[in-house]
Amino acid sequence: MTYRGILIEQSVDDTAPVLRHASVLGESAALLESEDFRGTMRFIRVEVDESALWTVLKTVAETIKSPGWYFHLVGQHRLYIALPAAVFFANEGDERQLNEIVRYASTLGIHPEQLDLGKLFADPFA
Repeated sequence: MTYRGILIEQSVDDTAPVLRHASVLGESAALLESEDFRGTMRFIRVEVDESALWTVLKTVAETIKSPGWYFHLVGQHRLYIALPAAVFFANEGDERQLNEIVRYASTLGIHPEQLDLGKLFADPFA
């Protein structure tokens, strides 16, 4: 079983500790929704094996910058979100769990337009 998601290079000081446990599927450069002031970001599409899932989530939660950043992985109808010092999960279709993540992430300065988490089940690279 694998999990897929996006690591934004600028969200962590060093991507190497995360990418050591992930396969890079591709990269792109773009602006974040409603955050043009940050400039162009490097989006790294990753795949993580289930055996490395918690290592990757823990590493990101310990190293992701604050405020305003999160990292996600999706697999087996479950979404994982790593925020500074926290990891959340939501099962596909569970609006209560998704809303809880959105509420908490909003307090960390993550822009609401970046928190349409339900769409990630269909496309983890959205």
